[in-house]
Amino acid sequence: MTAPALAGSYGEQVGRLASWRSTDRHSVVDNVAAGLVVVVAQLDVWTPALQTELSGPHWLAFVVISSLGPLLLLRRRRPLLAVVLITTMVVAWWMVEGVPPIASAVTVAVMIASYSLGRWEPSRLRGLLGLGAIGVALAAHLLLNPDTRNSDALRDELPWILVIIALWLLGAYLRYRSLFVEGLRQAAVQEERARIAREMHDVVAHGLGVMVIQAEAAAEMVATGDPDQARACLEKVQATGRQALADLRATLSALRDDGAAQRHPQPGLTGLDDLMTSVREAGLAVELSVAGVPRPLAPSVSLVAYRLIQEALTNTIKHSAGRSAMVSVTYEPDEVVVHVRDRGPAHPKVLPGTGSGLRGMAERVKGVRGRLDSGPDADGGYQVRAHLPAGQR
Repeated sequence: MTAPALAGSYGEQVGRLASWRSTDRHSVVDNVAAGLVVVVAQLDVWTPALQTELSGPHWLAFVVISSLGPLLLLRRRRPLLAVVLITTMVVAWWMVEGVPPIASAVTVAVMIASYSLGRWEPSRLRGLLGLGAIGVALAAHLLLNPDTRNSDALRDELPWILVIIALWLLGAYLRYRSLFVEGLRQAAVQEERARIAREMHDVVAHGLGVMVIQAEAAAEMVATGDPDQARACLEKVQATGRQALADLRATLSALRDDGAAQRHPQPGLTGLDDLMTSVREAGLAVELSVAGVPRPLAPSVSLVAYRLIQEALTNTIKHSAGRSAMVSVTYEPDEVVVHVRDRGPAHPKVLPGTGSGLRGMAERVKGVRGRLDSGPDADGGYQVRAHLPAGQR
């Protein structure tokens, strides 16, 4: 089995395990809520005051009140249906037997259902319909109960009405908060994926581009009968491959562990000489000029400048017919200007690309609040210019 398959299988197992844990936790909470209502319902049903005040059969009160708990098991998957069933059964019971003096189970069930409606109902319209059903039940309670037909009784009912509304608002607040947090989490995941893609592209694309050029040169040397030069090119391919593999391992270690990032420092402008050597060995004549007074930059800015130069030169190797380029780094009071320019039109045999290089450049420069300009120049070549902040590290 391949490594990606193993990684995918492991990730799927972790995801299923997390889902099971979440489902189990929700099931426990729902069962506890339903059980609480059932217990309170039994206390209500066997209360002497309830038995003497009911005008209808006692079994009907037992069935209605005892059914409230199981109906609450729908509160997470179908909150509107749970609210409608609970309020419909309770109002129908009141219409048959009258409003009992004690109905704690009804109160608890309606309170839980109101909270669940705000917390788990994603549709605003369906949420309002559920509130309307609760409002109908409250109105029926006031109209069918003779004890609530005076102002003192109405004042006694008002706190319960406010509690039910407050529970719905609490559920709605928690739902929107969860959606907001989930949005932030997904945005962070996307940003991390983009960061990993940029790092992998920058590390791999340069090394592979140089290796392809050297391999093509070796093939030409073999065809022209120059084995010594072909061997030299293949040795460069070998050296470039080893370096690319080492860079890839360092990058993966840094991505896995923040401590590894400290053991394997990320490249910066101080490593430009090695980059120029690598590019020149690939057959690209590149000139490097530095203007102004070099000074330490923030590691993130220095890394962006290095990766931008690396990617621009890699694109020149892959896509340009011209075999020369110019790189300039200008230190100004408030910024560092990085300029890479090649000399020549596009190569007729362009190496395939994904277009992620320029996109990665733009994302990197934007990440440090810089500005990027790129495009053809007047001489038929291509240039990339970035203005990066030069605040002290």
